Amino acid sequence: MNEAQFWTLIEKASKLGKRDEDETCEALFEALTKMKIKDLAAFDSHMHQALARAHTWKLWGAAYLLQGGCSDDGFLHFRLWAVSQGKATFEAILANPDKSLSAMEFEEPDMETTMEGLLYVVADAFDEIAGDNDELPDVELPEDPAGERFDFEDEQVMAAAYPKLWDAYGPDSQGEDEDEDDGDETEFDDADEDEGDDEDEDGGDDAESGEDDDDGESNPTSPH
Repeated sequence: MNEAQFWTLIEKASKLGKRDEDETCEALFEALTKMKIKDLAAFDSHMHQALARAHTWKLWGAAYLLQGGCSDDGFLHFRLWAVSQGKATFEAILANPDKSLSAMEFEEPDMETTMEGLLYVVADAFDEIAGDNDELPDVELPEDPAGERFDFEDEQVMAAAYPKLWDAYGPDSQGEDEDEDDGDETEFDDADEDEGDDEDEDGGDDAESGEDDDDGESNPTSPH
């Protein structure tokens, strides 16, 4: 299986599933279980290559702003969602996340830009084909995002890096009526406050080092 065939399968599954996570994963599972083991392993390899390409600070910052906070696991699930959108959209998101993501319409971006199930569908299909007689080859992802790390909690930095997303999803975009009615903080502010509390409890060292996650990917709670 080559890369073009990989993207064709992703796009067909996404279309059949109408971009719903469960439906998309089910459609992809049905397609993968009809493959030979070597092709399934190749599909998994292409998937991990795409996830590795998307593992950048630039995209993580966009996901953080869009979703009102984004952990390391959350960023993996966001990248899986980006893959599920198909090659053209995936490439556009990587090239200019601010422009591409701000052009999409989301009612609940933190719920609509995640595709965790895609992480397991390949392994499930492999188990269906091979049973307990074989194991899917491990494919490791890079530990650290590519590019220059920056502070996701610095409003000036984020507004400058993602002007379109900031206008649409930054703290000032959440609606004045909500603040006037009940004084609730925005989701973005809540995420910052919660993460700040965690840093105070931990002494701040873990957040700076980014080495406290089990899966090896850095935590962007307060990147500098």
